[in-house]
Amino acid sequence: MTRLVAKGSIREQWLDYQKRVVPRDAGPVQVRETYLAFYAGAVSLLVELDAIAELRDPAAEAARIAAINRELNEFCDEARAL
Repeated sequence: MTRLVAKGSIREQWLDYQKRVVPRDAGPVQVRETYLAFYAGAVSLLVELDAIAELRDPAAEAARIAAINRELNEFCDEARAL
């Protein structure tokens, strides 16, 4: 399992992701769709974090954060295997 570490703002993370993952010869449609998907993921996580903040139960909050962490780490492992 890989440990996830955020570096910089979401914009900075997008630029890093674009540089490392999006093919250099990608057309504008592919770049735009990847950009939209990247930010949609960020919005999805923000919605999750808002829901966690409303739980007002530290144990439930910790369990939900741990579940998200596991899911994202599993995704990273799966993506590396592609």
